[in-house]
Amino acid sequence: MTIDATTLITTVTGGPGSEDLNITLADLPTISELVEFINNHTAYGATVLTPTPTELSSEIDAVTAQDILTSAYTVKSDYQAVYEALVADIFIDSVVKEGVIRTVPDYDADFVYLTGAISGTYLTTDFTAALLVAEQEDIQLIGTTSEDAAVHALIRNHVIDMNSIEGRKERQYYVGGALAEDVAAVKVRSIALASSFGSLCSPGYHQFNDAGVKTLFSPALYACQQLGMVSALALNNPTTSKAMNVLEWEKNYTRSEMNELIKAGVLIGGKDSDQQYITIRSLTTYQAASLQQNEASIMRETLYQAADLRKRMDRALTGTPNIGNDQLATVDSVFERAIKDWHGLGIIVANGSQLYSGYTRVISGDQIIIEYNTWNTAPTNFVFITHNISVLIQ
Repeated sequence: MTIDATTLITTVTGGPGSEDLNITLADLPTISELVEFINNHTAYGATVLTPTPTELSSEIDAVTAQDILTSAYTVKSDYQAVYEALVADIFIDSVVKEGVIRTVPDYDADFVYLTGAISGTYLTTDFTAALLVAEQEDIQLIGTTSEDAAVHALIRNHVIDMNSIEGRKERQYYVGGALAEDVAAVKVRSIALASSFGSLCSPGYHQFNDAGVKTLFSPALYACQQLGMVSALALNNPTTSKAMNVLEWEKNYTRSEMNELIKAGVLIGGKDSDQQYITIRSLTTYQAASLQQNEASIMRETLYQAADLRKRMDRALTGTPNIGNDQLATVDSVFERAIKDWHGLGIIVANGSQLYSGYTRVISGDQIIIEYNTWNTAPTNFVFITHNISVLIQ
């Protein structure tokens, strides 16, 4: 039996004659029709095995001179199944059948990797479209492997909008620039991204790639490492002084360069006193001296509180009758519960016996306006030691 792009042909050697088949698959478009036709010839027997008999006969695999006399042979559509699986993969843009013969590749017990692919080109419009989709999702962190300053600006503006009263989906971002940028260029990037909601990471780093080859990765990948680490750390735990997965940095910044970059709000990698490769300080690109807004971990705590209290109040109040004191009592109860939970998480600290101050809630028409202050947990960035020396004279 031979099956090619358009026909199924059998050749019988010996026998009474007139037993050869020459079937045009287009004339019998489904598997059930093909099997029925074959069974109408007394010298043959065929059975439908597929649970979907309406599958197309034009999708069965090609074979050449297959023996069907000695033992039964199962005709499959593996070629079509592989094709459909690739088409369904969201990471593959398009799949094109090469040629018309449906020949299944030889079986290989080892993994066989696809080759010949090229990296796609992403336009600014693609990122704009992706961020529009992200507006609908409840996500807390955004990053990108793109080094394009225009893409970074899009992400920054998106995050600022999502952290607004109308956005109501609080989040932070981590981005990184290109390889071989000098200190001045990195500072320009950071200043352009000025915001307490995001971080610009530098420098790049060396690490082994998937093939085991030592490779230089851009600061954009350092930003992705930061994003992954933040996802795994507790809300109040900064990436400051945490070991990074690098063999060495692209550039070892001098002390004066580090000071320049830190003042410009750049999240930088360096070495600690044990010569480990670490994040020196987890900063935002905020361009003024305000610990609350300079520290990425404090901003993470702040955004968590904003999102958490908003969701609690929405569940308890939005869409209910605004009956004065009853509503305010509910506000108080929800607020107190949230404060206790935040303290339990370690994202706020007590000021003496107080966990908050300046708490007010006012009903204004169909609105309830709440204001309060908390003392967020700060990271330990510096340890200063004074050693006073004395000599014991006996």
